[in-house]
Formats: sequence, C-alpha cells, structure tokens
Amino acid sequence: MKNAGDAGRKTVVNSGGMTTSWFGFKGSEDLGGGLKANFALTSFIQADDGTQGRFPGDTFFSRDANVSLSGDFGAVLLGRWMAPNFLPSVIGNPLGDSFTFSPLILHMNVPLFNGTG
Repeated sequence: MKNAGDAGRKTVVNSGGMTTSWFGFKGSEDLGGGLKANFALTSFIQADDGTQGRFPGDTFFSRDANVSLSGDFGAVLLGRWMAPNFLPSVIGNPLGDSFTFSPLILHMNVPLFNGTG
C-alpha cells in the first residue's frame, strides 16, 4: 500500500478496511424529574496490532469524549462528538466510511494520511 505523499510502501494486515474498529464506554444516570446525565468515551483501535487510534498521533478517545444532560427539552452535549462532515459523506456512499475502499472518504481526508499531514 502506498498513499499519495508517502516516501515508501508498507505491508499491513490493514485493520479497519471497511470501518475502523473502536471500543468505549457509555452510560446514563437518571437524575429524576425527567432529567438524565449521560457520558460517552470511545476510542479507535487497530485490531491487527492493538495500537490505538486511526493513524499515528490520533488522540485517545478521539471518537467520542462527551457529557450531556437530556430531558423533555432535548439534550445539551459538551465535548467531542461526530465530525460535521461524517454523516453527509457516508449516507450516500455505498462503501460507507471505508478509507481503504472508498475514494470519496479517502480524498475528503487526504491531509490525515499524506506525507505532510
């Protein structure tokens, strides 16, 4: 495999071909009166070698790291959640969020993978 801007090729098992594996913790606490406190901590993992993240330098809990308060009014969320371009890019894409098989996803995110990014 050789991405644009890479100096050389690499041989990989290529964990996360269709979608990057992830793990995490989510929880909710009923505060009474219809209010709930929620949290989500999720991180990407490369299952073939056990390293965390989607790429070198990816922060821990880069998928989700947030707390929220929900009730009859809706929800207020603080912290890291889904990237704004994620849903629009995968909804109409037959290959989903695959960086391996989908040119649309790869080209939208080239700065993450090229030699200077």
